[in-house]
Amino acid sequence: MHVLILVKNSNTGSNPLFGALHSTASIFGQSREIWVEGEGMLHALYFTRNSSGSWSVSYANRYVQSETLRLERARQKPCFLPAIEGDSAAIIAAYIFNFVSNTLLP
Repeated sequence: MHVLILVKNSNTGSNPLFGALHSTASIFGQSREIWVEGEGMLHALYFTRNSSGSWSVSYANRYVQSETLRLERARQKPCFLPAIEGDSAAIIAAYIFNFVSNTLLP
């Protein structure tokens, strides 16, 4: 038996856990997500060849078990504002909000 495994890591894309917060607007301006924000997911394709020479393909995926994923699962909602792209003041405000609401508050 021969097995070939192809693994791909993806973020946000089409697999946000609770629906991603794509953008925010506040008195500080706007912030937007980019493709590296969000829940990470590993995708795997398994190509298996049996003794008769025929191939089969199977697929599996799993979320990366990070602290942020555990927090969002426990709260059953997205818990982080997008904080990479946008107006400078809005990005700083999002970082502060994310830290306070997810570190200092229960």
